[in-house]
Amino acid sequence: MTEPTIAIESPDQPDVKTMFEEARALYINNYPDGRNRLPTIAELSQPDTLFWVVRENGRAIGCGALTRHDGWAEIKRMYVVVDSRRRNIGALILDTIEDYAEKTNIPVVRLETGERQSAAISLYRSRGYKSRGPFGDYADADNCLFMEKQL
Repeated sequence: MTEPTIAIESPDQPDVKTMFEEARALYINNYPDGRNRLPTIAELSQPDTLFWVVRENGRAIGCGALTRHDGWAEIKRMYVVVDSRRRNIGALILDTIEDYAEKTNIPVVRLETGERQSAAISLYRSRGYKSRGPFGDYADADNCLFMEKQL
């Protein structure tokens, strides 16, 4: 087994779409009221967005995106497939995104996550993300948690 690698790739690939479907099923299970904000492939393919894929032995096992805004950026679509969790793949994605943001002089990184995503919330808090109110196009919702980190 090779070490996982991470690189910028297109979100419009069959194995990435399979990963998105797994994520969608988990989110529907966690948030049956239908209130989730999963970005589409079209949104993740915009010029202001970079999309990273983690691969192990060629298989897509995780992903994350960064969308640039004026004076800040948003982390989107971080996901690790179920059978690859608890292996620091999420940390690899987050570190890669933050490294890119720092190198390109993005001073603030924000994110929105579901309140039931305890492992993700724990990762973000352990890396210095603090709770904040809604930002951008988000409205305040009782199942959302908004966070940010100054880089």
